[in-house]
Amino acid sequence: MHARRGLMSLATLLTCVLAACGQTADVGKGSGYVYADAATALLKAAERRAMPMSLPSRTLTGTATPAIAGKVVLLNVWASWCGPCRRESTALQRVADDLRKSGVVVIGINTRDQDAAARAYVNRFKLTYASVVDRDGSTFLGGFAGIVPKVYTPTSIVLDANGRVAGWALGEASYSRLRGLLDPLVRERATGKS
Repeated sequence: MHARRGLMSLATLLTCVLAACGQTADVGKGSGYVYADAATALLKAAERRAMPMSLPSRTLTGTATPAIAGKVVLLNVWASWCGPCRRESTALQRVADDLRKSGVVVIGINTRDQDAAARAYVNRFKLTYASVVDRDGSTFLGGFAGIVPKVYTPTSIVLDANGRVAGWALGEASYSRLRGLLDPLVRERATGKS
């Protein structure tokens, strides 16, 4: 009885997940996407473009920005005043912890914020991944124009091991949504097929 109920619960959960992701599908032959919906996309390797700017050399806390060459990178645009950013911070930290040994680097991009408020946010949520500062939003929010449909706070952008924009999650991202973008890139990196 409990096993059957468990299977029914699992089936219901999968149905809900698939229904929620029902718009996340291959958008057609030659589209350039592995999958895409209005807020999440993973690009085919041939469609990826280089990140249009460099990261600052120093982080919000004054340390050196982590090296990203040859790594899969998750860039997350955030601000201390952003409610969805606060809600997704646990998922981002978990991704950083779980995938660090797989060659994934998570870097926050703090935008349109006060340094003191941003540092308090990092401390409050016990974030151990680095964050850089984009004071007015022009470097990162504007820099991805033409590559990512629309960058706002929060947005997560993933880079493949060759430093190319490989996908994005617009708005608040869950752990599973982030892993859905990162896991294929980690596999590419491991096999050298990016």
